[in-house]
Amino acid sequence: MALEPLEAALAELSDPGLQARLLAQMADALWLQGDVERGREFAERAVTIGASVGEHEACTRALDALAVIDWLGLRLEDALAHLEAALEHAHAADDAWFEALPLPRIALTQLWLGDVAGAARNATRADERAQASGDIAERSLGLAVEVALHVGHGDFRGAERAADEAWLASRVSRYGYSASLFLPALASGRMLRGAYGLAESAVDKLLENDDAELYAEATWLLRQLVRAHAGQHDEVRQALLARPERVAARWPVALGSVSYSLYLVHFPLLAAADVLLRARAWGPTGRLAALTLVASPLCLVAAHLFHR
Repeated sequence: MALEPLEAALAELSDPGLQARLLAQMADALWLQGDVERGREFAERAVTIGASVGEHEACTRALDALAVIDWLGLRLEDALAHLEAALEHAHAADDAWFEALPLPRIALTQLWLGDVAGAARNATRADERAQASGDIAERSLGLAVEVALHVGHGDFRGAERAADEAWLASRVSRYGYSASLFLPALASGRMLRGAYGLAESAVDKLLENDDAELYAEATWLLRQLVRAHAGQHDEVRQALLARPERVAARWPVALGSVSYSLYLVHFPLLAAADVLLRARAWGPTGRLAALTLVASPLCLVAAHLFHR
């Protein structure tokens, strides 16, 4: 997306409310293009201008952009603070649609931080708001948190039910990001039951999204990890040796925090995979913990809960 025409339009605007709205939109476009620092700058300007004139919509969107940028840097406490501020602006706007934006992201961030009770509480609130507003994309994101929570508590039927709803919502809304969160969590739950074929099918569903090319590398990696758990050790080792670039790829920034977390572990990943192949003595739960550490941040909580 070329931003030069928008920057020219911004310079011509005299209405601060419109300036704040345009800045918030441009902040989103910038971080999606990988220009995180400029995205932060534009979002902060949007919040400053918007707050001065009571432009709550712009503040809500700009604070959401700041939270996503914090996710990319794994500054989760900062992200949570930005999302809670966004929720305050959404309340001030008195609009269920805007309230549906920060709530599932608050739940997701709390899940990553290990605040399971807070994540469960806000996932329920997010679902209520999303259903009230009809925002099925945001509903799919809240349901992603519910899938992980069900897996973490060993409620595999609940995880399957929530995943079915999340899959429908993400497909109808074409919001593939939520699928990149709940499908690895669902795969982990299925592996715990020994359903390795179903676990791999959950991973493969990522390729059914409209933006499937964004998930090709992640899907390949997750598939190898599922197969390692299924005992296909030689096949996985050969796949990793044949395509080492696939575990050293630069993940698209559009995948958000999941891609960033995977990118952080891409150097030790070959060694970690080799440990998985050799770790027969760990038992199924121990091997699951190793898988979830590189599969999805959502699954970190599942691994934590199973070891409590």
